[in-house]
Amino acid sequence: MIVYLAITSLIQPYDCLRGADVLSSYYYCQSLPKLVAEIPNMRNFLLDSGIFTFINSGKYVNMDEYIRNYAAFIRDYKIKDYVELDVDQIEGVEQTRRIRDKLENLVGWQSIPVWHTIRGTESFVRDCKDYPRICLGFFLTEGLSTKVTEKYAPKMIKLAHQHNCKIHGLGFTKTSLLPKFHFDSVDSSTWSMGKRYGSMCVFDKEKKVMKMVTRPAGHKANGAIIEKYNLQQWRLYQDYAIKNLPTI
Repeated sequence: MIVYLAITSLIQPYDCLRGADVLSSYYYCQSLPKLVAEIPNMRNFLLDSGIFTFINSGKYVNMDEYIRNYAAFIRDYKIKDYVELDVDQIEGVEQTRRIRDKLENLVGWQSIPVWHTIRGTESFVRDCKDYPRICLGFFLTEGLSTKVTEKYAPKMIKLAHQHNCKIHGLGFTKTSLLPKFHFDSVDSSTWSMGKRYGSMCVFDKEKKVMKMVTRPAGHKANGAIIEKYNLQQWRLYQDYAIKNLPTI
């Protein structure tokens, strides 16, 4: 299983990402040239459209212009794995499919669809047949409860694999469940939360999970040191996951 580190910014030199599995968005990559320069040196790189970050920034969104610019970025940097603009909640399901078609025509190779519950199971199966990889997007975007996720995610994963389609869990980082869920890949921004809250991520090698150690009350936290340590621990977990976590 591939566990991508979701990157929005970094205090450390970006060469620390060499050999890592990284997810970032087009929105952030535009202001992170040093990250973009390291993409060829990463083990795996996954590009998100960043459209919702752009929308939430309060800026005016010219969708046609955004599609063209996103496609140009993908082509210019030869990004093999990129995510569609999953704007179902804004544009509707059918218009989102047309946007996907336009994007793929501009890029020249397939995107990775993002399934939301609004699309229905039939749409999920169709995309699993038509694409080699699909994202399960409701964890992060629809705020479903843990019980709902634990009930339905394994069924969707199994359904994708029945159609020889790999499946990515967007924003799914509950490491205690990953040995049971059999995603092909997931991504996590948990590693970056430590510098904000003064918490350390520790890879428990015996239990094979990531733990959060909270800063003791009254102690100051050094953001750069915490970020470096957390990044190292998640790199260890990445190497463990890619070799040991089952995907079938």
